[in-house]
Amino acid sequence: MREECRLAGVDVEAVVSAGLKHVEHGERISLRCAVDRYAKVKMKRSVSTDTLLHDRSTLEPFVRYCGEDTWLGEIGREGVQGFIDGLRGKLSAVTLTNYRKTLSAFFNWALGERMIAVNPIIGLIVPEVVRAEVKCMKVSAVERLYNANAEADPRVCGLMALGFFSVLRTSSIERLRAEDVRVDERLIILPASQFKTKRRHVIDGDMVPGNVWGWIERLEKKDYGIKKNTFTLARNRALKRAGLELSALPNNGMRHSFASYYCALEGSAGKAALAIGHVGESLLWRHYKGVMSKADAVLYFGVRN
Repeated sequence: MREECRLAGVDVEAVVSAGLKHVEHGERISLRCAVDRYAKVKMKRSVSTDTLLHDRSTLEPFVRYCGEDTWLGEIGREGVQGFIDGLRGKLSAVTLTNYRKTLSAFFNWALGERMIAVNPIIGLIVPEVVRAEVKCMKVSAVERLYNANAEADPRVCGLMALGFFSVLRTSSIERLRAEDVRVDERLIILPASQFKTKRRHVIDGDMVPGNVWGWIERLEKKDYGIKKNTFTLARNRALKRAGLELSALPNNGMRHSFASYYCALEGSAGKAALAIGHVGESLLWRHYKGVMSKADAVLYFGVRN
């Protein structure tokens, strides 16, 4: 690590010295207490349940690995590296990278609270992420899904349409309020608190193909604000009703399907980025362009109520 810092022009001794002065009058706290306090702080900030659960899925195993009574300030890079290395082969490179991000955010918070002198994540080695092709739902499967459920469960059809045909993430669908959807105006408004980027996002009739509106106009006010488990069970029942395996809808499959078919249909990186809510166009284009054909995209957005 010292050599890496030297090459980067970082004076390690100066950083550590400054950090120690910073925590000179700080609090000595156990890892267990620090993690619990961190969770309470995030709850007060109205962080989503999904984010809290995601943090917990990383921090709780880390607490078990290090020991609940371990002093937070005694955890060094070697300890964190040992935790990550112990998960190699058990978790994907993407998941390990996300673990690193979660741990880094936690330690940065602790640094700001003067609980530690230096973030031990600095210099941590994680596996290189090789991005695979995105997995989407085949248009034939989408057609079967909607044909089998249009009358049997119009609620799940409408809610899934918000993902399949207007790009909302599952977490955004679950938090969506009836007042955020204006079918008559062909407008969906996502407040910043409900969108992953924490920026307000607007979807209107000029941005998405028209089939989504026919499905969501069947939703009633009480259908919105669906709980995560309830939505998962409803989707699973809908797949089984259509004679499809649960694997027919990949993880994040609704959003990935929209993005892939939309890029094929429109052929415009700028328009796709605007609809999907990406600031940059190049990353989106690399992920989704060419995944699906325009012929299949026409059929996909032709799935109507």
